Amino acid sequence: MTGDPGAEPTRCRVMHLRRPYFDLVASGRKVVEVRVCYPRNDTLSVGEQILFVCDADEVLTTITGLARYPSFEHMLNTEDPTRINPDLPRAEQLRDLREIYGPDKERLGVLAIQIALAKPPTVSLDPARPTAASGTGQVDHNEGKAVVLMIEVESRAVAAVIEPGDDPAVVFVSALGEPAAVWSPVRSLLTAGSRTLAYDRAGIGASPARPTDQRVATYQTLASELHATLAGAGIASPWVLVGHSVGALIVRAFAQQWPGEVAGLVLVDSSVPELELWPGNFGDTVTDGAGPHATIIDLPAAAAEFAQEHGLAVPVVVLSKTPGRWFSPQATPEVDAYWQTQQRLLADRYGATRIIAADASHRLHEEAPALVAYTIDAVVAATRTSQPLTIDTARVAELGGQAT
Repeated sequence: MTGDPGAEPTRCRVMHLRRPYFDLVASGRKVVEVRVCYPRNDTLSVGEQILFVCDADEVLTTITGLARYPSFEHMLNTEDPTRINPDLPRAEQLRDLREIYGPDKERLGVLAIQIALAKPPTVSLDPARPTAASGTGQVDHNEGKAVVLMIEVESRAVAAVIEPGDDPAVVFVSALGEPAAVWSPVRSLLTAGSRTLAYDRAGIGASPARPTDQRVATYQTLASELHATLAGAGIASPWVLVGHSVGALIVRAFAQQWPGEVAGLVLVDSSVPELELWPGNFGDTVTDGAGPHATIIDLPAAAAEFAQEHGLAVPVVVLSKTPGRWFSPQATPEVDAYWQTQQRLLADRYGATRIIAADASHRLHEEAPALVAYTIDAVVAATRTSQPLTIDTARVAELGGQAT
Protein backbone atom coordinates (compact mmCIF):
# COMPACT_ATOMS: atom_id res chain seq x y z
CA MET A 1 0.00 0.00 0.00
CA THR A 2 1.36 3.41 -0.86
CA GLY A 3 1.65 6.07 1.76
CA ASP A 4 1.50 6.05 5.52
CA PRO A 5 -2.01 5.03 6.63
CA GLY A 6 -1.43 6.68 9.98
CA ALA A 7 -0.40 10.02 8.52
CA GLU A 8 -2.68 13.02 8.88
CA PRO A 9 -4.58 13.36 5.59
CA THR A 10 -4.69 16.52 3.52
CA ARG A 11 -8.15 18.08 3.56
CA CYS A 12 -9.57 19.79 0.49
CA ARG A 13 -12.80 20.30 -1.41
CA VAL A 14 -13.34 19.06 -4.97
CA MET A 15 -15.18 21.36 -7.39
CA HIS A 16 -15.79 20.92 -11.11
CA LEU A 17 -15.24 23.77 -13.57
CA ARG A 18 -16.07 24.26 -17.21
CA ARG A 19 -13.01 24.37 -19.46
CA PRO A 20 -12.73 28.16 -20.03
CA TYR A 21 -12.94 28.89 -16.30
CA PHE A 22 -10.62 26.02 -15.41
CA ASP A 23 -7.93 27.31 -17.78
CA LEU A 24 -8.19 30.76 -16.24
CA VAL A 25 -7.70 29.33 -12.73
CA ALA A 26 -4.76 27.15 -13.85
CA SER A 27 -3.07 30.15 -15.46
CA GLY A 28 -3.47 32.22 -12.28
CA ARG A 29 -5.60 34.85 -14.04
CA LYS A 30 -8.87 33.93 -12.29
CA VAL A 31 -8.50 34.55 -8.57
CA VAL A 32 -12.18 34.71 -7.53
CA GLU A 33 -14.52 31.75 -7.99
CA VAL A 34 -18.26 32.42 -7.69
CA ARG A 35 -20.72 29.90 -6.27
CA VAL A 36 -24.19 30.04 -4.76
CA CYS A 37 -24.66 29.46 -1.05
CA TYR A 38 -25.58 25.78 -1.01
CA PRO A 39 -25.55 24.44 2.58
CA ARG A 40 -22.39 22.46 1.78
CA ASN A 41 -20.56 25.72 1.07
CA ASP A 42 -21.31 27.07 4.55
CA THR A 43 -18.35 25.12 5.90
CA LEU A 44 -15.77 26.62 3.53
CA SER A 45 -13.06 28.50 5.40
CA VAL A 46 -9.97 30.56 4.68
CA GLY A 47 -6.94 28.31 4.38
CA GLU A 48 -8.92 25.33 3.10
CA GLN A 49 -7.86 23.90 -0.25
CA ILE A 50 -10.05 23.45 -3.33
CA LEU A 51 -9.10 21.00 -6.05
CA PHE A 52 -10.69 22.17 -9.30
CA VAL A 53 -11.31 19.42 -11.84
CA CYS A 54 -12.08 19.56 -15.57
CA ASP A 55 -12.03 16.36 -17.60
CA ALA A 56 -8.59 14.81 -16.93
CA ASP A 57 -7.06 18.01 -15.53
CA GLU A 58 -6.76 19.18 -11.92
CA VAL A 59 -5.49 22.34 -10.26
CA LEU A 60 -5.07 22.89 -6.54
CA THR A 61 -5.88 26.22 -4.90
CA THR A 62 -6.04 27.67 -1.41
CA ILE A 63 -8.91 29.85 -0.17
CA THR A 64 -7.57 33.28 0.79
CA GLY A 65 -10.88 35.05 1.40
CA LEU A 66 -14.68 34.60 1.42
CA ALA A 67 -17.48 37.11 0.88
CA ARG A 68 -21.25 36.58 0.76
CA TYR A 69 -23.73 38.67 -1.24
CA PRO A 70 -27.52 38.65 -1.73
CA SER A 71 -27.27 38.47 -5.54
CA PHE A 72 -24.87 38.28 -8.49
CA GLU A 73 -25.58 41.97 -9.14
CA HIS A 74 -24.46 42.94 -5.63
CA MET A 75 -21.41 40.72 -5.92
CA LEU A 76 -20.28 42.25 -9.23
CA ASN A 77 -20.83 45.74 -7.82
CA THR A 78 -18.36 44.96 -5.05
CA GLU A 79 -15.85 42.50 -6.48
CA ASP A 80 -13.51 43.42 -9.33
CA PRO A 81 -14.98 41.58 -12.38
CA THR A 82 -11.52 41.19 -13.90
CA ARG A 83 -10.55 38.98 -10.94
CA ILE A 84 -13.50 36.68 -11.74
CA ASN A 85 -13.03 36.52 -15.51
CA PRO A 86 -10.49 38.89 -17.11
CA ASP A 87 -11.72 37.96 -20.60
CA LEU A 88 -15.39 38.93 -20.18
CA PRO A 89 -17.00 42.31 -19.47
CA ARG A 90 -19.17 42.66 -16.40
CA ALA A 91 -22.51 42.44 -18.27
CA GLU A 92 -21.57 39.16 -19.92
CA GLN A 93 -20.39 37.71 -16.61
CA LEU A 94 -23.74 38.55 -15.04
CA ARG A 95 -25.56 36.91 -17.95
CA ASP A 96 -23.43 33.76 -17.76
CA LEU A 97 -23.80 33.39 -14.00
CA ARG A 98 -27.59 33.66 -14.21
CA GLU A 99 -27.69 31.15 -17.07
CA ILE A 100 -25.65 28.66 -15.04
CA TYR A 101 -27.55 28.94 -11.78
CA GLY A 102 -31.02 30.35 -12.47
CA PRO A 103 -33.11 32.58 -10.19
CA ASP A 104 -34.00 29.95 -7.57
CA LYS A 105 -30.36 29.19 -6.86
CA GLU A 106 -29.36 32.86 -6.92
CA ARG A 107 -31.90 33.46 -4.15
CA LEU A 108 -29.84 31.17 -1.91
CA GLY A 109 -27.19 33.89 -1.86
CA VAL A 110 -23.88 34.29 -3.67
CA LEU A 111 -20.43 33.33 -2.42
CA ALA A 112 -17.24 34.92 -3.79
CA ILE A 113 -14.27 32.66 -3.04
CA GLN A 114 -10.86 34.28 -3.30
CA ILE A 115 -8.27 31.69 -4.35
CA ALA A 116 -4.54 31.40 -4.96
CA LEU A 117 -2.65 28.62 -6.70
CA ALA A 118 -1.17 26.18 -4.23
CA LYS A 119 1.75 23.81 -4.52
CA PRO A 120 0.78 20.33 -5.71
CA PRO A 121 -0.96 18.28 -2.99
CA THR A 122 0.20 14.86 -1.86
CA VAL A 123 -2.64 12.98 -3.50
CA SER A 124 -4.07 12.32 -6.93
CA LEU A 125 -7.69 11.77 -7.76
CA ASP A 126 -6.38 9.70 -10.66
CA PRO A 127 -2.68 8.74 -10.55
CA ALA A 128 -2.93 7.60 -14.20
CA ARG A 129 -3.49 11.14 -15.37
CA PRO A 130 -0.44 12.93 -16.76
CA THR A 131 1.13 15.60 -14.60
CA ALA A 132 1.50 19.02 -16.22
CA ALA A 133 4.67 21.04 -16.21
CA SER A 134 5.95 22.38 -12.92
CA GLY A 135 4.31 25.55 -11.68
CA THR A 136 0.82 24.96 -13.08
CA GLY A 137 -0.68 23.91 -9.76
CA GLN A 138 -1.39 20.41 -11.06
CA VAL A 139 -1.62 17.46 -8.70
CA ASP A 140 1.61 15.66 -7.87
CA HIS A 141 0.99 11.98 -8.47
CA ASN A 142 4.16 10.71 -6.84
CA GLU A 143 3.74 11.23 -3.12
CA GLY A 144 1.50 8.59 -1.54
CA LYS A 145 -0.63 10.12 1.20
CA ALA A 146 -4.33 9.79 1.90
CA VAL A 147 -6.56 12.78 1.36
CA VAL A 148 -9.99 13.59 2.78
CA LEU A 149 -12.14 15.26 0.13
CA MET A 150 -15.57 16.85 0.21
CA ILE A 151 -16.97 15.87 -3.19
CA GLU A 152 -19.90 17.70 -4.76
CA VAL A 153 -22.65 15.18 -5.50
CA GLU A 154 -26.08 16.34 -6.65
CA SER A 155 -26.03 19.60 -4.67
CA ARG A 156 -24.65 17.87 -1.58
CA ALA A 157 -21.20 17.21 -0.20
CA VAL A 158 -19.87 13.68 0.34
CA ALA A 159 -16.80 13.07 2.50
CA ALA A 160 -14.37 10.54 1.06
CA VAL A 161 -10.91 9.27 1.98
CA ILE A 162 -8.79 8.58 -1.11
CA GLU A 163 -5.41 6.90 -1.15
CA PRO A 164 -3.38 7.09 -4.37
CA GLY A 165 -2.19 3.95 -6.09
CA ASP A 166 -2.67 1.75 -9.13
CA ASP A 167 -5.78 0.71 -11.01
CA PRO A 168 -8.26 -0.76 -10.57
CA ALA A 169 -9.38 1.43 -7.68
CA VAL A 170 -10.77 -0.39 -4.66
CA VAL A 171 -13.97 1.17 -3.30
CA PHE A 172 -15.09 0.43 0.26
CA VAL A 173 -18.79 0.57 1.25
CA SER A 174 -19.61 0.45 4.95
CA ALA A 175 -22.37 -1.25 6.89
CA LEU A 176 -25.53 0.41 8.19
CA GLY A 177 -24.74 3.77 9.79
CA GLU A 178 -20.96 3.24 9.76
CA PRO A 179 -18.35 5.75 8.51
CA ALA A 180 -15.47 5.23 6.11
CA ALA A 181 -13.04 5.01 9.04
CA VAL A 182 -14.11 1.44 9.89
CA TRP A 183 -12.11 0.24 6.88
CA SER A 184 -8.79 1.63 8.15
CA PRO A 185 -7.52 -1.74 9.49
CA VAL A 186 -8.15 -3.41 6.14
CA ARG A 187 -6.78 -0.55 4.03
CA SER A 188 -3.56 -0.51 6.05
CA LEU A 189 -2.94 -4.20 5.23
CA LEU A 190 -3.39 -4.07 1.45
CA THR A 191 -0.21 -5.01 -0.42
CA ALA A 192 -1.17 -4.64 -4.10
CA GLY A 193 -0.56 -0.88 -4.19
CA SER A 194 -4.18 -0.17 -5.06
CA ARG A 195 -5.77 3.22 -5.15
CA THR A 196 -8.60 3.19 -2.61
CA LEU A 197 -11.70 5.20 -1.80
CA ALA A 198 -13.87 4.94 1.29
CA TYR A 199 -16.72 7.38 1.86
CA ASP A 200 -19.39 8.48 4.33
CA ARG A 201 -22.97 8.18 3.13
CA ALA A 202 -25.34 11.10 3.76
CA GLY A 203 -25.67 11.93 7.44
CA ILE A 204 -22.83 9.63 8.49
CA GLY A 205 -19.34 10.67 9.60
CA ALA A 206 -18.33 13.93 7.92
CA SER A 207 -21.03 13.90 5.22
CA PRO A 208 -24.00 16.25 5.74
CA ALA A 209 -27.47 14.72 5.96
CA ARG A 210 -29.65 14.52 2.90
CA PRO A 211 -32.57 16.99 2.51
CA THR A 212 -35.65 16.09 4.52
CA ASP A 213 -37.73 15.48 1.40
CA GLN A 214 -35.13 12.94 0.18
CA ARG A 215 -34.77 10.91 3.37
CA VAL A 216 -36.42 7.71 2.06
CA ALA A 217 -34.10 5.56 -0.03
CA THR A 218 -33.51 2.04 -1.33
CA TYR A 219 -30.29 0.16 -1.99
CA GLN A 220 -30.42 1.35 -5.59
CA THR A 221 -30.71 4.96 -4.39
CA LEU A 222 -27.57 4.50 -2.32
CA ALA A 223 -25.81 2.74 -5.20
CA SER A 224 -26.64 5.63 -7.53
CA GLU A 225 -25.20 8.07 -5.01
CA LEU A 226 -22.02 5.97 -4.83
CA HIS A 227 -21.78 6.04 -8.62
CA ALA A 228 -22.14 9.84 -8.58
CA THR A 229 -19.50 10.07 -5.83
CA LEU A 230 -17.00 8.12 -7.92
CA ALA A 231 -17.74 10.34 -10.91
CA GLY A 232 -17.35 13.44 -8.75
CA ALA A 233 -14.01 12.18 -7.46
CA GLY A 234 -12.80 11.66 -11.00
CA ILE A 235 -11.88 8.01 -10.42
CA ALA A 236 -12.29 6.05 -13.62
CA SER A 237 -13.97 2.67 -13.83
CA PRO A 238 -13.86 -0.28 -13.62
CA TRP A 239 -13.70 -0.59 -9.84
CA VAL A 240 -13.25 -3.41 -7.35
CA LEU A 241 -16.15 -2.91 -4.94
CA VAL A 242 -15.89 -4.11 -1.34
CA GLY A 243 -19.04 -4.03 0.80
CA HIS A 244 -19.76 -5.16 4.35
CA SER A 245 -23.24 -6.15 5.57
CA VAL A 246 -25.71 -3.58 4.17
CA GLY A 247 -22.74 -2.12 2.32
CA ALA A 248 -22.55 -5.40 0.41
CA LEU A 249 -26.20 -4.96 -0.60
CA ILE A 250 -25.36 -1.50 -1.95
CA VAL A 251 -22.44 -3.03 -3.86
CA ARG A 252 -24.70 -5.74 -5.26
CA ALA A 253 -27.29 -3.16 -6.36
CA PHE A 254 -24.48 -1.16 -7.97
CA ALA A 255 -23.20 -4.21 -9.86
CA GLN A 256 -26.67 -4.93 -11.25
CA GLN A 257 -27.05 -1.36 -12.49
CA TRP A 258 -23.52 -0.83 -13.87
CA PRO A 259 -22.06 -4.30 -14.52
CA GLY A 260 -19.67 -3.00 -17.16
CA GLU A 261 -18.04 -0.66 -14.63
CA VAL A 262 -17.26 -3.36 -12.08
CA ALA A 263 -13.86 -5.11 -12.14
CA GLY A 264 -14.50 -7.37 -9.16
CA LEU A 265 -16.52 -7.79 -5.96
CA VAL A 266 -15.69 -8.69 -2.36
CA LEU A 267 -18.89 -9.24 -0.37
CA VAL A 268 -18.10 -9.28 3.34
CA ASP A 269 -20.85 -11.13 5.23
CA SER A 270 -23.54 -9.60 3.05
CA SER A 271 -26.88 -8.93 4.71
CA VAL A 272 -30.03 -10.43 3.25
CA PRO A 273 -32.01 -7.76 1.35
CA GLU A 274 -35.05 -7.76 3.65
CA LEU A 275 -32.77 -7.61 6.78
CA GLU A 276 -35.49 -9.35 8.82
CA LEU A 277 -33.96 -12.44 10.45
CA TRP A 278 -36.43 -12.87 13.31
CA PRO A 279 -39.75 -11.22 14.25
CA GLY A 280 -39.27 -7.58 15.18
CA ASN A 281 -35.67 -7.54 13.96
CA PHE A 282 -36.27 -4.43 11.82
CA GLY A 283 -39.76 -4.09 10.32
CA ASP A 284 -40.47 -2.24 7.08
CA THR A 285 -37.85 0.48 7.51
CA VAL A 286 -34.38 0.94 8.95
CA THR A 287 -32.35 4.12 9.45
CA ASP A 288 -28.89 4.52 7.97
CA GLY A 289 -27.16 6.83 10.42
CA ALA A 290 -28.31 8.72 13.50
CA GLY A 291 -30.36 11.81 14.24
CA PRO A 292 -33.63 13.24 12.91
CA HIS A 293 -32.31 13.55 9.33
CA ALA A 294 -30.90 10.03 8.96
CA THR A 295 -31.64 8.16 5.75
CA ILE A 296 -34.66 5.83 5.95
CA ILE A 297 -34.35 2.65 3.89
CA ASP A 298 -37.67 1.31 2.62
CA LEU A 299 -36.99 -2.41 3.12
CA PRO A 300 -39.82 -3.96 1.05
CA ALA A 301 -38.99 -1.73 -1.93
CA ALA A 302 -35.26 -2.25 -1.42
CA ALA A 303 -35.56 -6.04 -1.20
CA ALA A 304 -37.63 -6.12 -4.39
CA GLU A 305 -34.66 -4.68 -6.27
CA PHE A 306 -32.93 -8.07 -6.03
CA ALA A 307 -35.71 -10.10 -7.66
CA GLN A 308 -33.70 -10.43 -10.89
CA GLU A 309 -30.19 -10.39 -9.42
CA HIS A 310 -27.67 -12.25 -11.54
CA GLY A 311 -23.95 -12.97 -11.53
CA LEU A 312 -21.18 -11.07 -13.30
CA ALA A 313 -18.26 -12.24 -15.40
CA VAL A 314 -15.73 -10.78 -12.93
CA PRO A 315 -13.83 -12.18 -9.93
CA VAL A 316 -16.11 -12.35 -6.90
CA VAL A 317 -15.46 -13.53 -3.35
CA VAL A 318 -18.12 -14.04 -0.68
CA LEU A 319 -16.60 -13.78 2.81
CA SER A 320 -18.72 -15.17 5.64
CA LYS A 321 -18.47 -15.05 9.41
CA THR A 322 -17.87 -18.09 11.56
CA PRO A 323 -21.04 -20.21 11.81
CA GLY A 324 -22.80 -19.73 15.11
CA ARG A 325 -21.02 -16.47 15.93
CA TRP A 326 -23.80 -14.02 16.78
CA PHE A 327 -24.24 -11.13 19.21
CA SER A 328 -28.00 -11.50 19.73
CA PRO A 329 -29.60 -14.29 21.77
CA GLN A 330 -32.45 -14.22 19.23
CA ALA A 331 -30.10 -15.63 16.60
CA THR A 332 -31.20 -19.23 17.01
CA PRO A 333 -29.53 -22.18 15.26
CA GLU A 334 -32.28 -21.88 12.65
CA VAL A 335 -31.37 -18.22 12.03
CA ASP A 336 -27.71 -19.15 11.74
CA ALA A 337 -28.49 -21.95 9.29
CA TYR A 338 -30.59 -19.54 7.21
CA TRP A 339 -27.76 -16.98 7.17
CA GLN A 340 -25.15 -19.51 6.08
CA THR A 341 -27.49 -20.85 3.41
CA GLN A 342 -27.97 -17.34 2.03
CA GLN A 343 -24.20 -16.86 1.93
CA ARG A 344 -23.83 -20.10 -0.03
CA LEU A 345 -26.63 -19.20 -2.43
CA LEU A 346 -25.08 -15.77 -2.97
CA ALA A 347 -21.76 -17.38 -3.87
CA ASP A 348 -23.54 -19.75 -6.24
CA ARG A 349 -25.42 -16.91 -7.93
CA TYR A 350 -22.22 -15.00 -8.66
CA GLY A 351 -20.07 -18.04 -9.37
CA ALA A 352 -17.95 -16.79 -6.49
CA THR A 353 -15.27 -18.25 -4.29
CA ARG A 354 -16.52 -18.50 -0.74
CA ILE A 355 -14.27 -18.03 2.28
CA ILE A 356 -15.55 -18.74 5.79
CA ALA A 357 -13.81 -17.15 8.77
CA ALA A 358 -12.53 -19.56 11.41
CA ASP A 359 -12.85 -17.15 14.31
CA ALA A 360 -14.73 -13.96 13.49
CA SER A 361 -18.21 -12.56 13.91
CA HIS A 362 -20.16 -10.41 11.45
CA ARG A 363 -17.49 -7.72 11.86
CA LEU A 364 -14.84 -9.49 9.81
CA HIS A 365 -13.22 -6.24 8.70
CA GLU A 366 -12.33 -5.55 12.34
CA GLU A 367 -11.75 -9.08 13.66
CA ALA A 368 -10.05 -10.57 10.59
CA PRO A 369 -8.74 -7.57 8.62
CA ALA A 370 -5.76 -9.48 7.20
CA LEU A 371 -8.11 -12.09 5.73
CA VAL A 372 -10.27 -9.40 4.13
CA ALA A 373 -7.20 -7.55 2.80
CA TYR A 374 -5.75 -10.74 1.31
CA THR A 375 -9.03 -11.41 -0.47
CA ILE A 376 -9.13 -7.90 -1.93
CA ASP A 377 -5.54 -8.17 -3.14
CA ALA A 378 -6.35 -11.52 -4.79
CA VAL A 379 -9.31 -10.02 -6.67
CA VAL A 380 -7.19 -7.04 -7.74
CA ALA A 381 -4.45 -9.36 -9.01
CA ALA A 382 -6.96 -11.32 -11.09
CA THR A 383 -8.36 -8.15 -12.67
CA ARG A 384 -4.92 -6.80 -13.53
CA THR A 385 -3.80 -9.99 -15.24
CA SER A 386 -7.18 -10.92 -16.74
CA GLN A 387 -6.61 -14.37 -15.28
CA PRO A 388 -8.99 -16.51 -13.20
CA LEU A 389 -9.08 -15.70 -9.51
CA THR A 390 -6.42 -17.62 -7.60
CA ILE A 391 -6.85 -18.20 -3.87
CA ASP A 392 -3.97 -19.69 -1.88
CA THR A 393 -5.88 -21.97 0.48
CA ALA A 394 -2.86 -22.42 2.75
CA ARG A 395 -2.46 -18.66 3.07
CA VAL A 396 -6.18 -18.26 3.73
CA ALA A 397 -5.89 -20.83 6.53
CA GLU A 398 -2.95 -18.93 8.05
CA LEU A 399 -5.10 -15.81 8.06
CA GLY A 400 -8.01 -17.52 9.77
CA GLY A 401 -10.24 -18.65 6.91
CA GLN A 402 -11.32 -21.64 4.89
CA ALA A 403 -11.88 -21.43 1.14
CA THR A 404 -14.72 -23.55 -0.22
